[in-house]
This record gives sequence, structure tokens and C-alpha cells, in this order.
Amino acid sequence: MERTTNENLPVKTFHADVTCLLDLPDEILLMLCRYLSTYDVFNCFYTSEQSDSYLHRLIQKYYTKICLDVMQYNKCEHLLTLMIHPKSPLRPKSLILNNQYGFIMRKHTFFYMSTHNIRSILNNLTHLTLINCSSSEICTINNDFADSMKLEYIHITMYKDKNAKTRDPIEYCDTVLSYILFIHPMSSLHTVIVEPFDGLPLYKSMAPNENLRHINITLLRIDDLYILLNGFVPNIEILSVRLCQSRLSKFQWSDEVICHRLIDFTLFDSCTAINVDDIESLFICMPNLRKLTLSVRDTPDRRFSHGLTIESMLNKHVPHLCQFDYTMTHRIDHREKIEDFRQWPMRSVYYEHENIKWIHMFSVPWPSNQQDKREVPIINGDYHLSVTSDVKYAHYLNHVNITTEDEMLEINKKFSRARQLTTCLSINIKLPRQISKLILSAETPIGSMNFIPQENIYCLLVERRLIDENEIKILANQFPRVRYLELLFPLEPSSCIRCFQTLFSLTAKTKKRCFWSELIEFRTKIAYGQTSSIWCQHQLRYWLISNTDLKHWPNQFFTSYSDSMWSVWL
Repeated sequence: MERTTNENLPVKTFHADVTCLLDLPDEILLMLCRYLSTYDVFNCFYTSEQSDSYLHRLIQKYYTKICLDVMQYNKCEHLLTLMIHPKSPLRPKSLILNNQYGFIMRKHTFFYMSTHNIRSILNNLTHLTLINCSSSEICTINNDFADSMKLEYIHITMYKDKNAKTRDPIEYCDTVLSYILFIHPMSSLHTVIVEPFDGLPLYKSMAPNENLRHINITLLRIDDLYILLNGFVPNIEILSVRLCQSRLSKFQWSDEVICHRLIDFTLFDSCTAINVDDIESLFICMPNLRKLTLSVRDTPDRRFSHGLTIESMLNKHVPHLCQFDYTMTHRIDHREKIEDFRQWPMRSVYYEHENIKWIHMFSVPWPSNQQDKREVPIINGDYHLSVTSDVKYAHYLNHVNITTEDEMLEINKKFSRARQLTTCLSINIKLPRQISKLILSAETPIGSMNFIPQENIYCLLVERRLIDENEIKILANQFPRVRYLELLFPLEPSSCIRCFQTLFSLTAKTKKRCFWSELIEFRTKIAYGQTSSIWCQHQLRYWLISNTDLKHWPNQFFTSYSDSMWSVWL
């Protein structure tokens, strides 16, 4: 949108009561931008050829922070085109590549740009966030961060590739993460959130990083936490650690290493058989600690429920502690005596699971604040939901599996924080707004689905094969705003083709999709005999153009084929 001027226009064409967009105050224009998507703001107001224009300069804050997540292929491609503009390329300060639902399983479209452009963009960033990224993307940023001197904040979470046949790529990815943090650290980097799915291993030969102040990291073992604290982050102030596996060896702790600046420490452990001696050895190096969060579940060490023992340890090593958020779960027998905490208010809940008695002890209030991430009891990988207390355990579940009508009716009250739902039921109620991902299991009766629209479901996965194309219409009617979709089509070839044709059918007049107009990515698994042989993504693209209405689709679309998984990004 160009700024209009009245130069060279007859005066008689203007009237006092006629206004235009540019007559609005800046505050109103920026308020209008809040109701537009990132793409719409750039498409309307960003002018690469006239970077000094009024509207271009007005939206400066919008193009300093770019989020490429829920966006159709042609819109994402438009933003990437702005990034490679030859004269005035878009160079954000903050970039978020968000693959929230794990549909883009290979790599984000951003990484299909040339190495020169990727490096130029990354080296201009101060903040980078990669949500649910792949190991190949981690390797890419390592290669392209060679000259970066501006990056202050990096957030990386990774998905677990179930189809990975070897650990070699993962081990290489671990090496890359270690390289970024401790082998060739960037002097400007001070805040790091790194969550590899199997935990990051560290080793003694790496170099200390004196610039890191805030770390949230998932480590492989407590051995790696010892290495981290043994001089690797001497100026750390806030540290949050999650452990994945049991210890490898007994580490001899050095009392000489002290993290004087560490004031906030969080440790989450659920399956590593950590004990009180381990915890005490950690506290030795953090004498100035002010806030401690400790979540230890399924521990064999019963001293964690001995209040006087724990408080004595805290008073000895962290005398300045002001806040202690605690939760602990372990097995007990009838002879065991539980020592109450005196300095810190605690509550205890007793319960049984498969004829084994357990105690769950937790500090109150729960939660202590919005950042409190302590979790409810977990046994053998499953949340134990029979704990009866005022902890409101169900409120802490992000993913719930509902199999009874009674639970479905109570979903608003019982699972207030759930974002993902798996069910075998026909959904006959309005789901809570916060639930955006739905997995329909193999037993779900799609044919009897109620037509109550669920407009907040953006990600839909159906685990059983559809009977025919009519079930696509049923699902589209109840879940009209799906953006990420995974379906399994019938094995019979002609029925499978009809499902493809229905899914990608376009209206005759407007050439818009008949179903799921907001669809961004579709995935399906193809069994032998469903279609003719397809060996690469180019053959897949040709097959779709030849057999569906995608030949009339006005925008570009991207296809991917790997291990019998078809992906189409619209």
C-alpha cells in the first residue's frame, strides 16, 4: 500500500470530509495491525523498494521480529522472498521457526534458501527460536553461525524421529549443540534454552563459557550436570536442568568450584535414581542460592521424605534460601516413619498402585507462581491420576487421553490446562478453547460424529483408515479450521484416489478448497498397492497434479515423500 499524495491533482477532486488511511494517527494504524497476520502486515505495508516510506517505517517493530509457524506455503514463501530481496532484504532481529505439531518432519522451508542468505539472516539476529526442529536444522545453524557476534538468546527444542535407524545423526547433533555452547561459544550469547529429546551429554575437555547467565537445559545424566557446574558456567545466575538417564559413574566432586552468582536453581528428575547425597553435592557449589525448585519422582532414596534431614542440608549449604518449591514421590512400607518439615510448609498424600504404597510430598502453595513447573506423581511413565488431594493434579496435564463419557463431560473443569486430546469417543460437546490438537484413535466412530463445530482444533490426526471419502466431509464439518492434518486413506486404490480428490477439491467459481480452507500441511502413509509406485517428491507432485484439483490451485505447493509418508504443504 502506497502513501497517497495530492501532488499534480486538481484541487476540485478533494473534499474536506474525505479522508484516507494515512489520516489516521500512528496509534490507530498500529492497533489495526494487531488484527492482521504477520503476512498481511508485510503484504500491505512493507515496501522493499521504498524503505523510507511512511508506512514501511511505521511497522518497523513488526519486521524486527518474525515468526514463521502457522502460515500457508505461499505466504511463508512471500516472507522468505523479502528476506532475499537483492536491494533491501528483510533482516529481523528476532526469528522464530515454530514447528509446533511436528508436521514438517524434515526441515523448515527457511532452510531451503541458499547458504549465503541463511548465514546473512542468522548473523543479524539477536534472538533465535527453533521449536520442534530436526537434527539437520541444528547442523545448519552451526555451519552458518560462524561469524555471528550479535546473538544474545537461543531457544532450541527437538522432536524425536521415530524412523531414525541409527543414532549417528543424533550424536552429531549433540556435538553441534556442545560446539555452540562450550567449544566455540559466542561472546554475546547470555540466555540459552536447549531441550534435546534424549538429553545433551557433556565432556570435560570442552571450554568454559563465561558469558552465559541463564540456562534451561535437558542433560543426559547427573554426571553431565556435575561437569556443567564444575567451572563450565562460572557466571551463571539462573539454571534449570532436566535429567534423562541414570548416572554413568560416581563423580568425585570438587569443593573448590563455586558458582557465586547462581541464585535460582531448578532440577527435574523422574527416573534416574538420584539420591540425597547427589543433591547435597550440588548444593556445595551454590552458597548464594535464593530460590530452589526440586522435583524428584519415583526415587529409591527415602531420605527425601525426612523433613529434618532435608532442612538441615539446606540450612548448611544454602543459608540464604528464600523460596523452596518441592515435590517428591517414592515407595513406602507400613514401618516407615515420615519426618515432617518444620521450616517449609509441606503436605503429603498416600496412595496405592498395583499393591505398592507410595507417598507424594509437595510444598504449598501449588503452584507457587505461573512459572512453577513441578509435576504430579509419575509411575512407569504414566501419570498417576488417583491421588486425592487439593493439588488438582489434572490441571497440570498438557495431553489427556479420555475414554469415558463422564470424563469428556468434565473436561472443562478437570483438565483446565490440556492442550492436546486423544479420544476414542464421538465428541458431542464443545471442547475447551485451549485444546488445539486432537487425536482420534482407531476406535473412534467417525460416522456417528456430532456436528458441533470445534473451531479451535488446528491439528487433527486420525489413527484408523477411513472407510470412504464421506468421512472426510464429516470431519471437515466438525473441525473446519484444521491447519495440520493426518489421515489414513482406504487400501482399495480407487477409494484411496477418491479420498485424495475429495480432500483437494476446489469450488468451480472461486477455485478455493471445498474442505479445510486454512489447511497448511497434510500427511498420510501409503501402503503397498494403494497407488502406483512413487519414489520421490517430484513423482508425488506429478501424481497429485494428474489426479486431483491441485492442477487448478493458484498458489504453489510443496511435496515431500519419505518412508511411505506423503506430505503436502499448501
